Amino acid sequence: MKKLLLTLSSVFIIAGAAGSVVSCGVKPEKNVIFALIGGSSMSDTDLEKLNAYKEMADEFNEQNRDKEGFVPVNVVWRESSYLNNAVLTGDNLPDLYISYVDAASTYLESTVADQVRDMEKSMGDQGFEKFKDDLITPAFIDEGKYKDTQVVLPFGKSFDISVINVNLLFQFMDLFDDQNVKNKLSDLQNTYAKYNNERSSVLENKTEMSGTKVFREGLKLVPDGEIFKEKDNVISIDKSTYNSLVELFSKVENSVEGIKSIFALTKNVLALTKAMNQIIQKNGLDVTVKIEDNKYVKPNEKYNFAFGIDSLDNKYYMDYASTDKGHEIIDVKNDSDFWYNTNYENKIAEINLESNNQSFKETSEYLQGMKDIAVDNIKDSKPGLSYSEQWNGVFSTSRYEQNSQSKTYITQDFTKGTMFMGSASSANDFYFTSSWEKEVDVYNDNQTRNAKPSREVAKYSPVTRADILTTSKTNGSNPEKSVFMSQGRGIAGFKSNGSNAAQKEESVKGFLNYIMQPIPTARFALRTSYMPATKSGMLIYENYLNGNFNNENNTHTNEKALAEAIVDIKKIYDKEDINPAVAKELIPMYFRQIKNNKGTPEWKAGISPVNTGFINDYLNPKISTNDTENKRKNISLVSSKANPVTDIVRSGLKNAISGTNGVMDLLNKKDMKFFDLLNKPQNSKDTAYLSYWLGRNQGDFYKEIHITYPSKKAQ
Repeated sequence: MKKLLLTLSSVFIIAGAAGSVVSCGVKPEKNVIFALIGGSSMSDTDLEKLNAYKEMADEFNEQNRDKEGFVPVNVVWRESSYLNNAVLTGDNLPDLYISYVDAASTYLESTVADQVRDMEKSMGDQGFEKFKDDLITPAFIDEGKYKDTQVVLPFGKSFDISVINVNLLFQFMDLFDDQNVKNKLSDLQNTYAKYNNERSSVLENKTEMSGTKVFREGLKLVPDGEIFKEKDNVISIDKSTYNSLVELFSKVENSVEGIKSIFALTKNVLALTKAMNQIIQKNGLDVTVKIEDNKYVKPNEKYNFAFGIDSLDNKYYMDYASTDKGHEIIDVKNDSDFWYNTNYENKIAEINLESNNQSFKETSEYLQGMKDIAVDNIKDSKPGLSYSEQWNGVFSTSRYEQNSQSKTYITQDFTKGTMFMGSASSANDFYFTSSWEKEVDVYNDNQTRNAKPSREVAKYSPVTRADILTTSKTNGSNPEKSVFMSQGRGIAGFKSNGSNAAQKEESVKGFLNYIMQPIPTARFALRTSYMPATKSGMLIYENYLNGNFNNENNTHTNEKALAEAIVDIKKIYDKEDINPAVAKELIPMYFRQIKNNKGTPEWKAGISPVNTGFINDYLNPKISTNDTENKRKNISLVSSKANPVTDIVRSGLKNAISGTNGVMDLLNKKDMKFFDLLNKPQNSKDTAYLSYWLGRNQGDFYKEIHITYPSKKAQ
């Protein structure tokens, strides 16, 4: 094995003993500062989060303002460089701030290590134990601990979920002229219709699927080698792919879980992609969407993708949890069967990269399978193709297109109606079914073949709520395992300073215990599209999303369900037993209208089939003691224990994969395999290898980085 030693020339916060946080001449803040740290400018989403935190702080301050010595909490916005600059210059550090666990753990390796707040101590023994017992999974608290210090408390959570377009699946199955497939399709259509009727409340009684027509009228798929007339409306695909899909569809279980199982294995997904790609390349699409007044539109989208994953770096972590030896909490220091291990001491990082393990191979097989299909599409292409041009027909990920300053996410591609399954954050749930509004061809009826359209600006929805099904990611093996990445920044901090430091600490303790209560944590989640980290908060949150409380109308549609939720909250959080009659009296306190900054009903607190599906099918069974142990065991909310090195590994992974000249750049890196991502590059400046970014992106907290490469190439 060979090692690379990288020595930094610019390193701050290394030499010198840890001293006072505040340099001479810097006056300590009078109030408790709670910093929301973002980009160079504040987006609308940032403003929403800021106001949600301010709402909690204002409520807490109002409740405690008359207490002697009380110090109020002041929520502020700060740009991304603020914290590092404060450490460098000796400026005031925030009492509390929002952070990812890996970034927060870095400060325990800096000159302000002795000022890093232990969030467990800040909550107090009683408050912390109560909070910990209420968490959805112990993994939430474990991921925020580094070197015996609870550097981060979980708060607003999101999860990497997947969503299936069932309308597309059914229409795709109908392209096969095989009686077994046709019979199974009929069975699945009836089963899915019953499922939609059962969840009618979350569909707001619109239980019929969109009926969006995806393919050319009368189109059929046939295997290569089958004789057909030139004028026949057929597209031929690889014979082995055709046969594998016929077998898959014929044998699939007639259930909603059966539909999900189609997408549970990499081999199935690659077969679907190969077939869909051929349809797209051979102009087999003819997307037609019904709009109001019995009119129809043809969007004629130029780029379509069979599958999509927003966060490819998440997949490298999630795939570990679905392997034979994988588990929910990844310890990058001690899990020898993970694709990297690291030790970080005294500003020196030891990073061992290992591509010859099950999870890295399975991730590589998925992504390389997609790449092989896409490469075949552009063999004779000219230079200068955009991402969409390179990957059209195959695979979508979050990206910046050429000459674009805004990022494209896979939900935008999903809503075209031509993507089988897309994976994104649960915080983007509403975007899976969002409408389009642009100039398109509009027809007066569905007989569009020879009709002349008008060109109009129209609003249309190729994918509707009744079309979709929430599921887990695709696995290389063990399809019974349902794995979701746990995401979201938590709350970290530094010890209070100044003449009123003791009073500040009391306010910090009170504020943390206040916001972790069921009502504040649920209201924050409903305003920001995050989810509560606690079981009690989730009991409130889910009843907005499933329609039991209608936020838009400020009415409850299922009083019994709301009362039952309150009974459970009292039992879980307050350790108190109350009867349903008492609980009914408490409904106005626990369930009331959530409003946005403009004072109108918050749309993010509305009904969500996507997240309700995730909660009902995965989160609640994970929490419940009524479900079988085997079912709970097969549901994983994956996270990794806090470690400073993970921060640069994840960012490096993103850049090596999807950046310019990254592995996904088919023009410049056509021959590079995903299996080679962790190997030592022949050219140390090759940006398609992780090691380049580990060296280039090493921050001000690394004096040396030692990389050990795989002993042999993955295959």
